Amino acid sequence: MVKKEILGHLVDSGIYNIQRFTEIQFKEQSYRLQNYNQDELVKANSYQNSSTNDILDLLCALNKRIIELIKFQDHLTLKNEIILSSGEIINFKFLIEDYVIHFEHHTKQIVE
Repeated sequence: MVKKEILGHLVDSGIYNIQRFTEIQFKEQSYRLQNYNQDELVKANSYQNSSTNDILDLLCALNKRIIELIKFQDHLTLKNEIILSSGEIINFKFLIEDYVIHFEHHTKQIVE
């Protein structure tokens, strides 16, 4: 993947995670995490042919929103259960931490 495509992948991840982070808060039962086709989304959105500034602007806006969502969580919502496609159960806190690790991993790929 080239740098613009990595940025685009982070945009797609941000879009999906805003929805997840929002829905997890009000589910009455365990939230079932749905996977998404990362490679196909990058192709469909044609990030390689997009302006780098446009991609970065969108990525920054998405992550500002995610930060605001995270700020309003408390010890109860952070414990909300999430069922992965493998059947493994995690909690909302773990999903947030995993999002940050994922973001850091890909930004290191871009810088290197």
